[in-house]
Amino acid sequence: MPGALGARTGGTRYDMRLADALPGANVACRPVALDGAFPGPDARGTAALRAALDAVPPGDRVVIDGLCLATVADLATVPPFVALVHHPADRETGLSPAEAARLRHLETRALARAAHVVATSTHTGEMLAAAYGVARPRLGVVPPGVTVSCDRSPGRSRASGPLRLLAVASVTARKGYAVLLETLIRLRREYPGLPAFRIDCYGSLERDPALVDALRQTIAVHGLGDCIWLHGEVDEAGLAQAYAAADLFVHAAHYEGYGMAVADALACGLPVVATAGGAVEDLVPEDAGRLVPPGDANAFAAELAGLLRDPALRATLAVGAQRAGARLPDWRAAAALFAAQCRGAFFP
Repeated sequence: MPGALGARTGGTRYDMRLADALPGANVACRPVALDGAFPGPDARGTAALRAALDAVPPGDRVVIDGLCLATVADLATVPPFVALVHHPADRETGLSPAEAARLRHLETRALARAAHVVATSTHTGEMLAAAYGVARPRLGVVPPGVTVSCDRSPGRSRASGPLRLLAVASVTARKGYAVLLETLIRLRREYPGLPAFRIDCYGSLERDPALVDALRQTIAVHGLGDCIWLHGEVDEAGLAQAYAAADLFVHAAHYEGYGMAVADALACGLPVVATAGGAVEDLVPEDAGRLVPPGDANAFAAELAGLLRDPALRATLAVGAQRAGARLPDWRAAAALFAAQCRGAFFP
């Protein structure tokens, strides 16, 4: 898997939670972190992946995170492996058409070399079958388990202070923070008299420093510093506290292969306002939140204003969110399903 094992991205959290749970499914698992630029490929990443594969002990089996697939494509030899795909890398926001086409070509070639492919959502699995040449008998789906648990009473009403809105995502272009700021600008301009609220944003500020600087400039220019805070990363305990303290979850991503932060919000009984990019549309039922088209700040502002003004609706959606969250799998179930997929691939 690419990057540090302790990174707090959704993909890394999935990989590490799965690795922690696999021993319960009678599978020994050792995560290997790779240096280099991924999805790449670059020379450092290619060398790191080649060295990691050469070091695999005889008899061990390999799972390769989907962010490495572009690097896998041109390796001369690769041991039998399962590809674990969170979402295709060419779906990242901000890529040029040429770069997206290059990544799709490399990913398609790499996926053809895999003994089996596991997607983290039905949405991603359907995409891999339809657009990346993965035959359905070679394809499985293993949604993540719920990552955050918190002590929160669904449908509660805040006794005092501003309403607390929560956003959890690394600050990158795909996660739609620019859309979230445009939503706030529209709320200030077009919806006077809203209850006081604040948005607490948790997620890495290191992955795209130029974007972080641009967002902070926008916050300053439009005087939004009293209602939105970019806190950076926190650990699991800090995230659990943030979910427990929130009244509403907001998520403006342009695309998600699953949406682990959104699933955690549902598990905590939080009503959701989100963009229906990728798998989020399948994740959030109508009785748990409101979905708008990706990139549509006007629609986002309208739905958010409605929930800010209507505590009874928030309470109703919170109950729906709790019901939806109760249906989500845990990591024990995810590990058992993943282990079965791997056994079927390596020991047919």
